[in-house]
Amino acid sequence: MSVWLQECPTCGYVAPDISDGDDRDRLFVQTERYAALREGPHFSRRSSRFLLRAAIDVARDDFERASVNTLCAARDADDCALGEVASGLRKIASRYLVGRSVPSVNLRLMSLDALSWGCS
Repeated sequence: MSVWLQECPTCGYVAPDISDGDDRDRLFVQTERYAALREGPHFSRRSSRFLLRAAIDVARDDFERASVNTLCAARDADDCALGEVASGLRKIASRYLVGRSVPSVNLRLMSLDALSWGCS
């Protein structure tokens, strides 16, 4: 997971390949909202990257990718033994999909798995 996303050290743009950014991404990473997200607080650099990418995904109306990236941050929270944070992130990830058609079977299964973590 540590190598799945790159982060520009100058502007903070996060993507699987930071050379693939476009004008819309460039404008979004210059917003105060993105700057605040970059500042944290963060429990790990890896989770920060996934959450920053999820914010970019939301700005692009790509809620499926936002959900997947938020689930990755939740897994990182689990690795850091932060169960409550991970649970909260899973709930956020599932909200990105509420009321939307989710054609990907893999994403549906990931969402069900994520939500089942909160069940006892």
